[in-house]
Amino acid sequence: MRNTPEHSNVCRQPEQDGKRRRRTKQQVKKCAAFPANNGFLRKAFVPIISRQLGMLGQPQKIETEFYQSLKNLTAFYDLDLPDFGDLGYPLNVAKSFGKAKELFDKKSTGLELVILKNKQHKSCVTTVKTYNTGMSLFYVAVKPLYLLFNSPHQKAKANLLLSIFTYLYQVAGVPYFLDGFLGSEYDMIYEWYTNDPADYDETDYNEIMESFRVMNYFGAKLLKSIRHKYHLQQFQNRVQHFIPKTPNDGELQSVGIELLNIYLQCPDRSIFKNIQNTLIGTPEEDRILPDQYISFFWDDKGAVYEQLMETINVSFQEISGIDEPTAIQCFDHRQDKESHDLEFENKFFNSLGNLSDVLNDI
Repeated sequence: MRNTPEHSNVCRQPEQDGKRRRRTKQQVKKCAAFPANNGFLRKAFVPIISRQLGMLGQPQKIETEFYQSLKNLTAFYDLDLPDFGDLGYPLNVAKSFGKAKELFDKKSTGLELVILKNKQHKSCVTTVKTYNTGMSLFYVAVKPLYLLFNSPHQKAKANLLLSIFTYLYQVAGVPYFLDGFLGSEYDMIYEWYTNDPADYDETDYNEIMESFRVMNYFGAKLLKSIRHKYHLQQFQNRVQHFIPKTPNDGELQSVGIELLNIYLQCPDRSIFKNIQNTLIGTPEEDRILPDQYISFFWDDKGAVYEQLMETINVSFQEISGIDEPTAIQCFDHRQDKESHDLEFENKFFNSLGNLSDVLNDI
């Protein structure tokens, strides 16, 4: 897991085909490594706020559902709201929600109050709890697996790590670096080097080209193994029968146990399930998307890695929002208790951080 710099909080919207537009060529240079701890299916829940209310149609249904859910919320949180019914639609709804939000925020619940519109609801007052990713890049390095498979007497450790990667890819849905956002970033860096090879020291250039060759060739071979169901089927067996010989071995087994327990408790759960696009915020703003901060990548060392971190930092500097895991509680009926479950996300991201620490030492 990698922590982004303090002000790195924004990026461009990806193209539909998974590849991003090319930025203009820039001089490749080494940058300081990030402060490091190595590191859905989306549902379109769109908040309805003031100016949007008049464009939704069906005002009677909107008002009825809104005020019923607002009544349930105010009863649950003991909010004393004035009556704005004489203002007429949609101003009455906008004023009522604005006042409710003002009073709700004073409760310091750590929750966000929104009006939810989806297939089930026209305008349901809803509370939202967001998992704070801490502006971290949850990137899992693949090269350590390649190194283990090429090291004598490391087969058992390599197979355990392969099963862990298989779970992350096949079940949790962590994207692989040969495609998508990181794939386009690696491609762009490669083009910067190959378009003007004379601009670089020959020794450095040759080393970087060899890094790309190893990454692309062995990255593709490892992906074939990671896609194989057998390694997921062997996950529990490999965790239970692995015999640690070094402290790093023991740490890897511990992470394997953590992720295996998550898998056994939630065998079909993707990390993207609770990441809901623009639940809080406006649909028009650029946002950092989950596949841009959760991913496999190749290596956490060397010139290519440093350039990758620099280009990602540049990409994220101007973005105003990020799609993070959220848990919602709809007040379409009376509620008995607060219910915002982000236990899966908390365990999963903690385990990714622990895994990254282990991979750093391989």
